[in-house]
Amino acid sequence: DVPSQLPSEVPSQLPSEVPPSASPTLSPIVILTDAPSPPPQDQSIRRIAEQMNQFYDASRKNELARDRTDLRDMLERNFEHARDVEDLIMQHAHDKTHKPKERDKRQLNDLDAGDYFADLPDFITQADRDPFKCRCVDCDEDEVCGGLWKGKRYPGRGTSKPEADTDVDLHSEKVHIVVSHCKSSLEWMSDFTKGHAIASIHIISKCGDPVVGAPDGATIEVMPNVGRCDHTYAYYITSRIAQRVLPEDLEDSVVIFLKDDISSNNFHQSGYWNDFGEMIQLASSENGFACGIIPGDVQFGPHNFFLSAYHEVKTLFDFSMENYGRNIKGYASDGVEFTSDHKTLGSWYASLGVQQPPSELVQVCYGGVFGASVSNIMKRDMLVWKAIEKSLSRGSNIQEGHYAERSWAGLLSTPLQPFKVKALFDKADGAYLNKSSMHGALLKRPKLYLHIGVAGTSSTELLTESVVADIAKLKSDGYNVAVHGKWDGGIYEFPNVDRLGSCMWSDISKREFPDHLKEATVCPDNLLLDLSEYMKRSAKASEDMVIVNPWLIHPETAMSLGIYFDPVWDVKVVIYYRRYFEWITISFEKWREDIFEYTLSPHKALIPSTSFRYIDFLREYCKRLFYGKDVNEDGFPVRKLDHDTHDTGIVSMQQVNGKVYFNQFDPTTNFEVEELTDLQEYTYFVAKQYYANPRFRHGVNIVNYHDIRGPETN
Repeated sequence: DVPSQLPSEVPSQLPSEVPPSASPTLSPIVILTDAPSPPPQDQSIRRIAEQMNQFYDASRKNELARDRTDLRDMLERNFEHARDVEDLIMQHAHDKTHKPKERDKRQLNDLDAGDYFADLPDFITQADRDPFKCRCVDCDEDEVCGGLWKGKRYPGRGTSKPEADTDVDLHSEKVHIVVSHCKSSLEWMSDFTKGHAIASIHIISKCGDPVVGAPDGATIEVMPNVGRCDHTYAYYITSRIAQRVLPEDLEDSVVIFLKDDISSNNFHQSGYWNDFGEMIQLASSENGFACGIIPGDVQFGPHNFFLSAYHEVKTLFDFSMENYGRNIKGYASDGVEFTSDHKTLGSWYASLGVQQPPSELVQVCYGGVFGASVSNIMKRDMLVWKAIEKSLSRGSNIQEGHYAERSWAGLLSTPLQPFKVKALFDKADGAYLNKSSMHGALLKRPKLYLHIGVAGTSSTELLTESVVADIAKLKSDGYNVAVHGKWDGGIYEFPNVDRLGSCMWSDISKREFPDHLKEATVCPDNLLLDLSEYMKRSAKASEDMVIVNPWLIHPETAMSLGIYFDPVWDVKVVIYYRRYFEWITISFEKWREDIFEYTLSPHKALIPSTSFRYIDFLREYCKRLFYGKDVNEDGFPVRKLDHDTHDTGIVSMQQVNGKVYFNQFDPTTNFEVEELTDLQEYTYFVAKQYYANPRFRHGVNIVNYHDIRGPETN
């Protein structure tokens, strides 16, 4: 129902000249942000929004940012109805939570009924003061940043989603392939490239073995075995790419760099092989680079961390491998020393005559298989590629080859914008330190958010409903969920966790439950197994989890959960606070209802509710408030005796090993006020229970919504 174009009076292109006082010129926008060329005459809301964002970004990057009023004025001079678009966006967000009001006179009547967010880039729906902000970096929902973490999806043509803005047919891309061959057969290539038109295939063979299974039309070149695959790729760029890619095809061509064996037998990184079509898409995207391996995870003892395709530059440039002994192919040794004059990757990188990456993070691709757009290849000075080729000519198994492997992505990909760098840093738990492997890679542990109540709080009830209502959004953001009371026969595809608490309690603890709750203390046979399998699948897929279950507040639960949860999970325990006097009142009402419903008296209908007084309830469950020093820790007002008979025959109380006996009891010094209740399900006791367990100690969060004024939180 949403028209694809704005009214005809909205200008479709920026004016050719913009007054210097009003805004930056178009030139710095193109240079600094790699913005697309001006769109065609027919403008969609998306195009208007993108152009608006270009102005936001340009003003910030040129340090010409001004207050929002000035920026609005500038936009209005370039788009007569820019306000109409922006107001429409903001009004739509407002209407979600407020009763619709009369629109102002600048309303676009013919767009009044549409879902404007559906046709706008995700970042335009963010807070108006910071339109450049990633919603997530490892999900499907954010088309701008959602694939950043693993380097598997980028805006433009770097996505296989059918709804993506892919206005150019990928099959129109001219795909060139270079293969570094040593000993393996190439018969696998026909199936690997099936369904794609290949413009050229150039095979460079280095080990003296015949090339078996070369695709039809491939050219074969024999070279000395130096620098392995990395030297092959540098040589192809400096000496062969210009012969195969015509000048008019530079913007529509990609090169796929392959080794002669990309089977599982030649896979020693953490992750999995990317497929050919995805590599073409990624190389054709705004990133201009595609890695042949999607990163996986790494284990530290019992802990499991998920690796990112992006590395912290400072740590990465400190990489230095002293030796390399893997030789599963049986390559002949040329006797050249492995180590080079450059002790670190940073030293070797500087020797190429190229500036250090402009961002704190840079993409790294392992495995020697990748793709790149020809336009990105040609953005680098040819002297850089020649320097790499010369450096790799020193020998076969050399340190420089490992430096080159870690540099291809940074040299060929489009640098990240600052807001994307920030989003990746926010997602990461740290950088991997391993100089024999993926040194500097960002990593994160899978997170489990355990929402446990406290029971009786509206916060818990609202969360239960909202998690299920928004389950599709949570899954698209990379979260799997399991919610108490919402299994409903498995329609939401998560296991039944209603009685998870009962699987954590001891038989002694279960005896304390009243008879009408005995059934709820029975642990189903398959519950723990089903939940464990569900959590394993989530961890393997690099997905976080949310479990909501208010029954996990009971004593003994934390200790058992700490043993049950796999150590790979970084657990965050969320407990909701409620004011004690409100919570104890709700507990009293529930206590009274249970007595009426489950009493054995045949005359319960004749018993007035006033027979069960609030004061009786407090005397039963808050004895210390009434008995003070005369009550024992088990709730009974019994004084324990410790006889020490002297010659005088006086019986006195002793203080042994620092213990304070009850004739010395002072509630203001010996007990916290919160300890004066025997109801262990209150926030204080639940937090105390989870804090006491080393597994959860550093991840307990008490959420207090009572300080936030609003009808939904108070």
